[in-house]
Parts: sequence; C-alpha cells; structure tokens
Amino acid sequence: MYQRAGNEKRLHGLYSVGLGGHINPVDQQNKDTFMDIVVRASQRELAEELCGFEANNFAFKGIINEEITKVGRTHLGFVFLINMAVQPKPGEELKNFQWIDKEFLHGYRLELWSEMALQLLN
Repeated sequence: MYQRAGNEKRLHGLYSVGLGGHINPVDQQNKDTFMDIVVRASQRELAEELCGFEANNFAFKGIINEEITKVGRTHLGFVFLINMAVQPKPGEELKNFQWIDKEFLHGYRLELWSEMALQLLN
C-alpha cells in the first residue's frame, strides 16, 4: 500500500493498493486484441511505477466502473492479480510504500478503487 505523491491530487491523503495508469497509443501493436493492449499498458505502467519491474503473469479478476467519485467518473479499471517473486523498488510517486497483508488494511483510509479491487481479489 502507499499514498500517491504524483499528479492525481484528488487521491492525495488516501491509501492505495495496486497500481494504475492509462492506455497509450504505444501500447497497441498490429493485430492485438483489446486485452493484449490492456496487459501491455499494465506492463508498461508497472515498469514505470516500480523502477523497471517486469511481470508476465497477469490473472484478470474483473472491471471497476464506479461513478461516485470524480476520478471514477472519468476512468475504467481492469483488475489483475500479479504474483511477485521479488519485492520491487517503488518509484518516487508511491509515498509511504509498504508491503502489508490485506487482512491488516482495516483502519487505513483507502481510496474507493482500492476497496473495490480488494473485493475482486477475494
């Protein structure tokens, strides 16, 4: 879990679990399926957020579509579970980063998307 220190000021002060980003034109290659593009974007975002970390074992868990928050009204989320053999180094935008078991997350003020993603992982 971590707190955001980057551009998305609407999420500052809340804790997040998982990482996110956007799909960019560079993520699409010839004859890709939609899910190929989403996974490639996720791989790129992981490498950006976790100092070059590479993962290939993406297990799709669901989609987040919430229209309650300002962030949610302009984004759609794809939730993947990734098993990591090593603990990668967090980038500068991941403030107060720490590894924590999900059963110990109560008491932290999580962003809504993190709460929803955790429900998909159960």
